Amino acid sequence: SPTGQQALSRGSIWRSIARSLVMTLVAASVLAGGFAGFRWLVATRQPPVVQAIKERARPVEVVSVTPGTVRPELQLFGTIVAGRTVDLRVLVGGEVIAIAQGLREGGRVAEGETLVEIEPFEYRGALVRAQAELAEAEARVVETEARIKLERDAGEHVREQLAIAEREIRRLQTLAARDAATEAQLDASRNRLSLARAGVESRANQVRVLEAQLTRERAALHRFHFSVEKAERDLAATRLVAPFAGIVANAAAERGRLMTQQDRVATLSDPTRFEARFTLSDGIYGRILAAEGQLEGRQVRVVWRG
Repeated sequence: SPTGQQALSRGSIWRSIARSLVMTLVAASVLAGGFAGFRWLVATRQPPVVQAIKERARPVEVVSVTPGTVRPELQLFGTIVAGRTVDLRVLVGGEVIAIAQGLREGGRVAEGETLVEIEPFEYRGALVRAQAELAEAEARVVETEARIKLERDAGEHVREQLAIAEREIRRLQTLAARDAATEAQLDASRNRLSLARAGVESRANQVRVLEAQLTRERAALHRFHFSVEKAERDLAATRLVAPFAGIVANAAAERGRLMTQQDRVATLSDPTRFEARFTLSDGIYGRILAAEGQLEGRQVRVVWRG
């Protein structure tokens, strides 16, 4: 009924109010307890103990200072490196048939000494083929020049025949005007004149063709000259010589080994140009530059322990 529902609503409201009052009392009790504990801790704390600082006497050594210039000696560690080093490689590939006695780790070789020799059979064959092709090209050039001369001489003869035919036709035309020559004679002379002109043109065209052929053969001749020169260089490159006297390292060539142009034979170092390489810290480098402005010219004593 409506009366019962109103009674239930008023009961729920009173219960919510009672719960809020209880929670408020609990929170106030906690705050009061915390504040009381804080006051008790402050009241019962012990004052800090202050220790007095005692002066300590230390003995020192007194030295009279004299102004002067002091240059510290830097002791640095580094390595000995070669000032000139080259990796030696064969210029042509092939089987190694001979090596120098000094081509070993730590060995010494002289300038111009043959270090490695590659089997030269194929390169001799390439040179022979190139020389044969060059000789054939030279022969073709000589033959074409002779044919051009022959055609020019034949052209001179044909031009003489043309001149004779032109004189003959003029003479027959003069006689025909006097009724001293027949029409058949004129036709025969005209035919000979036409043949002579065709011969002159044919010989001239043949000379132009042969001249173009000669130009092409001379260009091929230059190519064969280069082929012979390359074959000679390849044959000479079957012997690897030392560019300077030096010490051998990383020796890799052995008799019977097949070597290519990418394979390193050895590393050659110049024993007269060894250098000491070391590193300066930024601080030392800066102090040296600030004092003298440069590093060059300073004395360095190198101790090589090995």
